[in-house]
Amino acid sequence: MIVFPALTLNYLGQGALILRTPASRESPFFLLLPDWAHYATANGIGVAWTTRGTPIVLAVLSSKTTKDAPITNALIADTARILAAAGPTDRRRPYDRHPPR
Repeated sequence: MIVFPALTLNYLGQGALILRTPASRESPFFLLLPDWAHYATANGIGVAWTTRGTPIVLAVLSSKTTKDAPITNALIADTARILAAAGPTDRRRPYDRHPPR
């Protein structure tokens, strides 16, 4: 119920941007964002499987507040190291260890 209206508004906004600024055809989705949203953005996502077969999902989203800030992946790398050190994980999917019957 929420997704369809949200996507419709997004696509209408992208179409309006392209009509107003034809050069934005390359990447209208990202050009809809305000300028400050583009400053040194670094994102990462990963999944690790515990020994019990349950997934741990790690999502790290970061951005800086100044226009010329350097992009660094240190936050993502440090977060992944902390997760890895937190406990034993089994990188195989649970159905690889216990095939369905």
